[in-house]
Amino acid sequence: MIKKINFSALDRQFLALKSIETNPIRADLSKVIVNKPWGYEYLLNRTPLVEIWHLSLNHLKSTSIHCHPNKKTALIVLDGKALFSTLNESFELCPLDAVVMKSGVFHSTQCLSKTGLKLLEIETPPMKHDL
Repeated sequence: MIKKINFSALDRQFLALKSIETNPIRADLSKVIVNKPWGYEYLLNRTPLVEIWHLSLNHLKSTSIHCHPNKKTALIVLDGKALFSTLNESFELCPLDAVVMKSGVFHSTQCLSKTGLKLLEIETPPMKHDL
Protein backbone atom coordinates (compact mmCIF):
# COMPACT_ATOMS: atom_id res chain seq x y z
CA MET A 1 0.00 0.00 0.00
CA ILE A 2 1.15 3.53 -0.79
CA LYS A 3 -0.91 6.20 0.93
CA LYS A 4 -0.76 9.89 0.00
CA ILE A 5 -1.29 12.33 2.87
CA ASN A 6 -2.35 15.87 2.00
CA PHE A 7 -2.03 19.03 4.08
CA SER A 8 -5.29 19.37 6.03
CA ALA A 9 -7.26 22.19 7.67
CA LEU A 10 -6.14 20.82 11.05
CA ASP A 11 -2.47 20.94 9.94
CA ARG A 12 -3.01 24.55 8.83
CA GLN A 13 -4.57 25.43 12.19
CA PHE A 14 -1.70 23.91 14.23
CA LEU A 15 0.99 25.37 11.96
CA ALA A 16 -0.52 28.84 12.47
CA LEU A 17 0.05 28.47 16.24
CA LYS A 18 3.80 28.01 15.84
CA SER A 19 6.49 30.52 15.01
CA ILE A 20 8.68 28.77 12.46
CA GLU A 21 12.33 29.74 12.57
CA THR A 22 14.79 27.24 11.22
CA ASN A 23 18.56 27.42 11.28
CA PRO A 24 20.46 25.23 8.84
CA ILE A 25 22.44 22.41 10.42
CA ARG A 26 26.10 22.96 9.66
CA ALA A 27 27.35 19.56 10.86
CA ASP A 28 28.24 16.89 8.32
CA LEU A 29 25.68 14.18 9.15
CA SER A 30 26.90 11.82 6.42
CA LYS A 31 29.41 10.12 8.72
CA VAL A 32 27.49 9.79 12.00
CA ILE A 33 24.73 7.74 13.55
CA VAL A 34 22.27 10.14 15.17
CA ASN A 35 20.92 8.70 18.42
CA LYS A 36 17.30 9.54 19.18
CA PRO A 37 15.01 8.77 22.15
CA TRP A 38 13.19 6.27 19.92
CA GLY A 39 16.28 4.61 18.36
CA TYR A 40 18.67 6.05 15.77
CA GLU A 41 18.97 7.33 12.21
CA TYR A 42 21.70 7.79 9.65
CA LEU A 43 22.01 9.41 6.26
CA LEU A 44 22.17 6.89 3.41
CA ASN A 45 22.43 9.28 0.47
CA ARG A 46 22.16 12.95 -0.35
CA THR A 47 21.86 14.83 -3.63
CA PRO A 48 20.95 18.48 -4.22
CA LEU A 49 17.32 17.33 -4.59
CA VAL A 50 16.82 14.58 -2.02
CA GLU A 51 18.06 13.00 1.22
CA ILE A 52 17.47 9.37 2.12
CA TRP A 53 17.66 8.43 5.81
CA HIS A 54 17.56 5.01 7.48
CA LEU A 55 15.51 5.09 10.70
CA SER A 56 15.50 2.37 13.35
CA LEU A 57 12.81 2.55 16.05
CA ASN A 58 12.71 0.41 19.17
CA HIS A 59 9.62 -1.53 20.32
CA LEU A 60 6.76 0.78 21.38
CA LYS A 61 8.91 3.89 20.86
CA SER A 62 7.60 6.74 18.76
CA THR A 63 8.86 9.82 16.98
CA SER A 64 7.38 13.05 18.27
CA ILE A 65 4.40 14.55 16.48
CA HIS A 66 6.08 16.99 14.11
CA CYS A 67 5.90 18.49 10.65
CA HIS A 68 8.26 19.66 7.94
CA PRO A 69 6.80 23.00 6.78
CA ASN A 70 8.99 23.27 3.67
CA LYS A 71 9.66 19.77 2.40
CA LYS A 72 7.84 16.69 1.19
CA THR A 73 8.51 13.43 3.01
CA ALA A 74 7.97 9.76 2.21
CA LEU A 75 8.35 6.82 4.61
CA ILE A 76 8.81 3.24 3.42
CA VAL A 77 8.68 0.36 5.91
CA LEU A 78 11.56 -2.05 5.36
CA ASP A 79 11.02 -4.36 8.35
CA GLY A 80 8.57 -4.48 11.24
CA LYS A 81 5.15 -3.01 11.84
CA ALA A 82 4.37 0.67 12.45
CA LEU A 83 1.50 2.79 13.66
CA PHE A 84 1.57 5.94 11.54
CA SER A 85 -0.46 8.90 12.81
CA THR A 86 -1.42 12.33 11.53
CA LEU A 87 -3.70 14.87 13.23
CA ASN A 88 -6.61 13.30 11.35
CA GLU A 89 -6.01 9.54 11.30
CA SER A 90 -3.87 6.58 12.36
CA PHE A 91 -3.19 3.34 10.51
CA GLU A 92 -0.77 0.43 10.54
CA LEU A 93 2.06 0.00 8.07
CA CYS A 94 3.74 -3.30 7.21
CA PRO A 95 6.88 -4.06 5.16
CA LEU A 96 6.89 -2.29 1.77
CA ASP A 97 3.95 -0.04 2.79
CA ALA A 98 4.64 3.65 2.28
CA VAL A 99 3.23 7.08 3.02
CA VAL A 100 3.93 10.17 0.95
CA MET A 101 3.28 13.47 2.76
CA LYS A 102 2.91 16.97 1.46
CA SER A 103 4.86 19.64 3.33
CA GLY A 104 3.30 20.78 6.61
CA VAL A 105 1.60 17.48 7.51
CA PHE A 106 1.94 16.74 11.24
CA HIS A 107 2.87 13.10 11.77
CA SER A 108 4.48 10.55 14.07
CA THR A 109 5.52 6.92 13.70
CA GLN A 110 5.43 4.29 16.45
CA CYS A 111 7.11 0.88 16.36
CA LEU A 112 4.68 -1.97 17.06
CA SER A 113 7.14 -4.83 16.47
CA LYS A 114 9.04 -6.44 19.35
CA THR A 115 12.06 -6.78 17.05
CA GLY A 116 12.01 -3.10 16.07
CA LEU A 117 11.10 -1.08 13.00
CA LYS A 118 13.29 -0.17 10.03
CA LEU A 119 12.22 2.66 7.71
CA LEU A 120 13.52 4.67 4.80
CA GLU A 121 12.74 8.38 5.04
CA ILE A 122 12.99 10.27 1.76
CA GLU A 123 12.91 14.05 1.95
CA THR A 124 12.92 16.75 -0.70
CA PRO A 125 14.44 19.27 -0.68
CA PRO A 126 17.27 18.26 1.68
CA MET A 127 16.63 20.38 4.79
CA LYS A 128 17.28 18.36 7.96
CA HIS A 129 16.57 21.46 10.05
CA ASP A 130 13.02 21.86 8.65
CA LEU A 131 11.04 20.86 11.76
